[in-house]
Amino acid sequence: MQFKDAAYQILKEAGKPLHYSELTDLALNKGILETAGQTPHATMGALLYTDTLKENSRFKRGDEKGTFALQTASPKGIQQQIDSIQKQVRQDLRKHLLKMHPQKFEELIRSLLEEMGFDEAETTSYRNDKGVDVRGVLRTNPLSTTKVAIQAKRWTNNVGSEVVRNMRGSLRIADGEQGLIITPSDFAPGAKAEAQAEGKTPITLINGLQLVDLLIQFQVGIKQEAYTVPSIDEEYWSEVLGVKLEHANEK
Repeated sequence: MQFKDAAYQILKEAGKPLHYSELTDLALNKGILETAGQTPHATMGALLYTDTLKENSRFKRGDEKGTFALQTASPKGIQQQIDSIQKQVRQDLRKHLLKMHPQKFEELIRSLLEEMGFDEAETTSYRNDKGVDVRGVLRTNPLSTTKVAIQAKRWTNNVGSEVVRNMRGSLRIADGEQGLIITPSDFAPGAKAEAQAEGKTPITLINGLQLVDLLIQFQVGIKQEAYTVPSIDEEYWSEVLGVKLEHANEK
């Protein structure tokens, strides 16, 4: 094993902080430390000290000089892990969206719209990603509805202004229909400007990042997993013990 891996195993077995010299001796005696150097104790101490300066280190410095222990999970550490998982899920989800067949992408968008509260969602005939793909009615409250025409552009390149103009030309203006374009990629600056052009019917644009947020929020292609994690009630124990508690990883 390398130095830090050997230190991790020794500290895990010991269950308490150890001086880096003792750590090195135990690792050498167990035959788990691979080194040809002449100063393994100094190397172990330097490597562990440097590692504790990293944000996600497995080690922490002990109360006594030269001692090290294993890092314990804290609410902050758990939240960092959750944030990391959420970031990875978002990245993976967007990759999947960009790989979908355009027709499957349109079907996904219809499923999402139904979860968002669209009634009478009607998918138009598949026409190789041209024209309006879905028409429906968005019910914002029992007394208010809005007719919406949706185009799902499963493109990897940015959507341009021509698509926005074509969408606007396809709207049933007499029915007060609104336009919505959804893509897993993004929109070119010209498309964004055209969507909000003065004196024209505004077109709502949803890019890949926003689409991922909606899929997660309405759990389309997503499943939620919940875990119960206990934590110390610091206010309770501070009152009972009469002292302010110190986090286990605050050394």
